[in-house]
Amino acid sequence: IPLKIPDTLDMLFDAELQARGIPEKSMITGEVVVLEGSYYKDTDLNLSLIREAVQKKRETPTPPSKSLPPFLENMDLDVSIKHRQPFLIDNNLARLEVAPDLRLYGKLNHPLISGRAEVKHGTITYQKKTFEVKKGVIDFLNPYKIEPTFETEGQVKIRDWLISLVVSGTPDQLRFDLTSDPPQEHGDILSILLFDKTIGELIEGEGGTSWSPAQMIANIAAKTAGESIRKTTGLDILEVELGKEGDGDALNGVKLTLGKDLSRRMTIKYDIESKDGEMLRQTVTDYKFLENVLLSGFQDTRGRFGGEFQVRIEFR
Repeated sequence: IPLKIPDTLDMLFDAELQARGIPEKSMITGEVVVLEGSYYKDTDLNLSLIREAVQKKRETPTPPSKSLPPFLENMDLDVSIKHRQPFLIDNNLARLEVAPDLRLYGKLNHPLISGRAEVKHGTITYQKKTFEVKKGVIDFLNPYKIEPTFETEGQVKIRDWLISLVVSGTPDQLRFDLTSDPPQEHGDILSILLFDKTIGELIEGEGGTSWSPAQMIANIAAKTAGESIRKTTGLDILEVELGKEGDGDALNGVKLTLGKDLSRRMTIKYDIESKDGEMLRQTVTDYKFLENVLLSGFQDTRGRFGGEFQVRIEFR
């Protein structure tokens, strides 16, 4: 029997089922064997490089559908799900071959799944790096709805570091945990994934610029989201700056810059800055006369306007 869910799933399976009982109480039992299949719906990852504590609400059962006739509405399920060929998950996050050993139960108008699917082999894509899966399982634990819970570990070698990625959680609340051998801080691991360098090496490459770890994480986040934003909005510039309180380490405001190249010489930028509890907005126009000569003008929400003339000289 073929099964197709548009833009989500294609599957071919064999089934041997039995239905027995009376109108007030009946049951379907038997076995379903997945001959071949693939799940290819992309996952919309709302990932944050700065971890946040998320308060999880207790789930409640989804009310069953009332569209079935009484005979079918009172029908229970007890069906095992096996496989002949591994089931393929192939989307923007992973390419995995999994072997399911599951049980379909509950009501016909509100089916549930329990059991486990083991990952035979595959890859996970994270920060444009491909991690080879070393082990992984997909459990169905939710007693209220059909929802997979992932626990998968992958590894990738970058220079002298072996970086491990553990993906865990449900599709709506995936958690990504990174470690490395030799050990590095979380910010350094992200920097290695994106730039093949640690934060210290990047600072040395910038001539000793004193970036804070928080600013480095902000730069990484901007770079990570930049490509998606360009494709979606057509913008060319995305920058995030974190301010400091005096000479200390306390953060004092965030500045977000969005920009568009109108031509090879002209760029327009829009700054939004939160500082000392006040939201400031500023429009900036840059015009490049020559490769190293720039004229810039601005106007902000306080009514201030002005400009500057920049000449860049490089020494080698």
